[in-house]
Amino acid sequence: MKTIQAIKHLSIRAYLAEQGLHPTKDNPRYGLYLSPLREEHMPSFKVDYERNLWYDF
Repeated sequence: MKTIQAIKHLSIRAYLAEQGLHPTKDNPRYGLYLSPLREEHMPSFKVDYERNLWYDF
């Protein structure tokens, strides 16, 4: 269980930056990214920085 808790505390924002993915729109609460799951031209991947959650629309 300790591994799961440690993973939940990792910053999604920092992980994406390490992978070379940066937001196309950024503000203190969330960032919009091009989806790392598929090719696209409009950002649909939202990362909520406060909750450390992501949503792909």
